[in-house]
Amino acid sequence: MNRVLSLQARMFASITLRSLSGLARRKVSSRKMRVRHSIYEFGHFRLNLTEKVLSCAGKPVQLTLKAFAVLSVLVEHNGHLVTRDDLMRQVWLDAYVEEGNLSQAICALRRVLGEDHRDHESHEYIQTVARRGYRFIAPVNLQNEFV
Repeated sequence: MNRVLSLQARMFASITLRSLSGLARRKVSSRKMRVRHSIYEFGHFRLNLTEKVLSCAGKPVQLTLKAFAVLSVLVEHNGHLVTRDDLMRQVWLDAYVEEGNLSQAICALRRVLGEDHRDHESHEYIQTVARRGYRFIAPVNLQNEFV
């Protein structure tokens, strides 16, 4: 009986030592990973894609997740036309939604950005391209911050 226990104890010790030596061979880094924050600035606004926050003059602005996603796509394609179909595909993925959902998100964004949805001449952020899509037209500065 003692021999059996002794044999099991030696096998356990051998396995434990092997696994510990394997850990010792691996170099474990104690440095923290640096995370890149993509931040877009336009007008008085700051759009942080990593934190999913839109702020105006340093204060967070309330947006629905879908409106935030629409704004993110438009800002990332700044100056370029983003078709309604592309926006629907990127924001709502494979879900079936009507174009009214996109129109509501654009309306909410215009309200937050201070644009009058009735006066198409005063749009300084989101331009509507009739029957095609939208274009973000404000100058945008991209800042990558590493934290």
